[in-house]
Amino acid sequence: MMNGMVMTQLSEIIHDKWHQIDSKQSTNLRIKHILGRKKISTIIKELLEFKKTMSDIEKKKFQYFTLIVVLIIIIRNLDCIDELQNELEISNLIGPLYGGMYKFMCGNSQSINIKVKWNDSMFENKYEFITRFHDYKYWEYIEIFKAGTILYKIDKMKFERLVMDDKSKLFLLNMVSEHIHVEPSEQFIQDLLMDKDELKQNIGFIFLSRPIDYCISKIQSFNREKEMGIKSPRQGIREIQKSMRLNLQHLESNLFKCDKGSIVSLIVNYILVNNKYPKIFSLWLMDVNLQDKLIIEIRNSKKIRRLTEVYLLLSIISKKRIQSSGVKIMSKSHLYDGIVDIIIKFISEGKGVYVWDNKEHKIFSDICKILPSSQKNKLRKFLVNEEKGLMVSKLDQLIRFKIFLKDQDRKNIIDGMLSEI
Repeated sequence: MMNGMVMTQLSEIIHDKWHQIDSKQSTNLRIKHILGRKKISTIIKELLEFKKTMSDIEKKKFQYFTLIVVLIIIIRNLDCIDELQNELEISNLIGPLYGGMYKFMCGNSQSINIKVKWNDSMFENKYEFITRFHDYKYWEYIEIFKAGTILYKIDKMKFERLVMDDKSKLFLLNMVSEHIHVEPSEQFIQDLLMDKDELKQNIGFIFLSRPIDYCISKIQSFNREKEMGIKSPRQGIREIQKSMRLNLQHLESNLFKCDKGSIVSLIVNYILVNNKYPKIFSLWLMDVNLQDKLIIEIRNSKKIRRLTEVYLLLSIISKKRIQSSGVKIMSKSHLYDGIVDIIIKFISEGKGVYVWDNKEHKIFSDICKILPSSQKNKLRKFLVNEEKGLMVSKLDQLIRFKIFLKDQDRKNIIDGMLSEI
């Protein structure tokens, strides 16, 4: 029979599992020792019977107790979700389950808790963080996600409220990594985009851009088949092209509800990570109304960390005019200056370019072919002055060897760059 002591024991089992104190086998044995082979319906019935005898203090914890019982049932058998959902609905326990999960994921539960610390702070580009990793502790906490899918099936709005307020972002990250198979609503995606949290904004952008990624993949596949002499069905090509247009319109209508800084940041994040992107993304970036935010993104965001990324943005700047409603062609010198400032920062801070090899030489050569003369002159002057301060003499080699080695590497990079300007 259920009572306060049993609830404590069940809570301890969950705690020990999540903190890797117990093995899977030991966890299952402890659950079996308490619940035996009882059916789900019997366990739920005992929970309701316990409710009738609860003290006033215990009644305040009923939502929490409901969550504990649901998690234990799922740990015991991951394939019981449909049966469990049916029993919870019959017993009117969906509300208490939601209440328990909300307090647990969004409050400050002390009895059992999930301690998760993501390293997204190390990534200036949050899109890169999200797409680089594919495992966000799904298997460690699978029972909480399974319980969440029960809520999703019954009340999508409540589920999405739980996900938005989840302090750990476990649900969000496992939704975007497609471990949790749920379809986010339009309002949910819009709420993510409008949030002040950059991680949430980028997750919202991924939900919107994922159909576009699929279209790009299909178009690339058609192009490969064409090169191989394989004819793709015209109907299939037209359908993908139509889908691409509609998905881009959908993305645009949602994205441009955001503030200007967020629009620029989200597009730049996507471009830097994917390299391949819809042409319209570059047109959006070059909109006259976004130029003040674009130059801030280039100069201050620290997202551009390699010469390949410098070249990627420089290509967009060079190929596209600043889009304005007027006839007058607007100068792009401020953007070119921003690009040069990145390269200057690479050299002055010893970042971005660490060794001068054929790859770096080729990409820098391509950069110089695009840069206007005035910006190349600015870069040349900096490099010449920087080289003068390097400690690379024979005397430096003798008395300050470590500095000599470091500066010798920098000299190789500077000399390589000067040879191309």
